[in-house]
Amino acid sequence: MAITLRDNYSGTALPHTAITLNAANDWGGQSFTSTVPYTLTRIDVWIAKAGGEDVGTLTVALYATDSGTGKPTGSVLATGTIASAIIDDIPTYSWVPCTLNSSYNIQQSTKYAIVVHGVSLTATKYIIWPRDDNGSGASDFAGGDHLFSTDGGSSWTVTTTSDGLFRCYGQNTPQSDKVYTRRLISIANNEVWYESTASTMAEFSAANNDINTVNPLTAVEAFEKIFIANETNLKVIDFANVKLTTSNVGSHPPDFGTVLTGGTSLAEMAVDYITTLSSACVIYGKRTTTATFQNSETVTGTDDDGNAISFTTSAAEASGPHWYDWTPFGADSSFGTMPSSAYLVALYRGRLVLSGHPNYPHMWYMSKVGNPFNWLYAASTRLTAVAGNNIDAGEIGDIVRALIPYGDDFLIFGCANSIHL
Repeated sequence: MAITLRDNYSGTALPHTAITLNAANDWGGQSFTSTVPYTLTRIDVWIAKAGGEDVGTLTVALYATDSGTGKPTGSVLATGTIASAIIDDIPTYSWVPCTLNSSYNIQQSTKYAIVVHGVSLTATKYIIWPRDDNGSGASDFAGGDHLFSTDGGSSWTVTTTSDGLFRCYGQNTPQSDKVYTRRLISIANNEVWYESTASTMAEFSAANNDINTVNPLTAVEAFEKIFIANETNLKVIDFANVKLTTSNVGSHPPDFGTVLTGGTSLAEMAVDYITTLSSACVIYGKRTTTATFQNSETVTGTDDDGNAISFTTSAAEASGPHWYDWTPFGADSSFGTMPSSAYLVALYRGRLVLSGHPNYPHMWYMSKVGNPFNWLYAASTRLTAVAGNNIDAGEIGDIVRALIPYGDDFLIFGCANSIHL
């Protein structure tokens, strides 16, 4: 990926003043405040050296700065070197590049300091780093200040009315795929509580007495939701989706993954789950726009078979978190059948796993990969839902007491008298 010019102060063609580094302990610096996030790979400085002299190898280093003084602080964040041979002799100044030994991810709106020094510099083998104040006595660069040290960086003088000429080069920093928010969930006394804001717990009023904590209960986090297995109470806490309601979903209900668009708001969402395939329906989905769905607007889309979807909202969208029954998609058998009772739940290779039916304690059930609402065991693809009676592993000859995912490759069935992989 090509690098581009990022934070910089190029000054004027003929800077008015300069600093001279003519000793090993003479360190020059310039601070700057980053304007965008990027991966820093190269720093150029506008310098020249004593005519005909070998000034040795210069070090260019990046430091964090003290929030109060703006002076360099801490250990080196990134560093590189400049060979004497590529530095022009005075009076010819030029942009001299320094490619860093390793790149560094610059954070936006953060002040850093560029520091230049050389162990071979002397009174006759010196470099000059111009600084520009246009002769006006006021800084022309708002992002930082000029820095100078005569004791190898132990102490610094900050000059706020002039700035050393520098250029930072880099490339866009890739965004991390790991974007998440941590929340505490607490379940007890037939109640479910969640962390609504940091250190503040709120109760899901809809969950009150909708579970029975006297009976065995397990829960697992997956797909930005909490899935609860509490015997006949199979429930979902949904933190990811918004909720649409309609009095009539129409003759062609949306499918899992269908993109819906609001006719008035132009809001869009990808459908995750619906409560029924006909009549009054609640639709949960991930909104992908800043615009929100409004009351009484027509929502349209196209299902997997090319059928037109159209319904009218009966309320404006509701943001999460939501509490609802965990059933196959649309609560319809065309998307399979979940066990009517289970008290064990786990996440394994993108599948939700259930076990603990009182009448079939040796059985286990897995959803389709990536879809916790598809339990159609009859399908023949490798990603389809599976259960203990339609796969090579078959039924376990013991009472399942625990589901234990181990790494990426194993699901351990802890049973009453044995362990199965």
